[in-house]
Amino acid sequence: MDKDITETTFNQLLVSINFNLFSKIVTELELDKYTKKLTTKRLFLILLYGQLESVSSLDSL
Repeated sequence: MDKDITETTFNQLLVSINFNLFSKIVTELELDKYTKKLTTKRLFLILLYGQLESVSSLDSL
């Protein structure tokens, strides 16, 4: 990896996701209505990271 690269591959992938639309859908469906800490967006990011890292189980995250 080049020393001058400051943005991770994960961040580059996240740039392509429209989080405004994501938030709008979450709000419309009231997915976070009873959520305190683990929001839909956080869960999505955790699962995306796990998929990219090919973790064997959710406990590994």
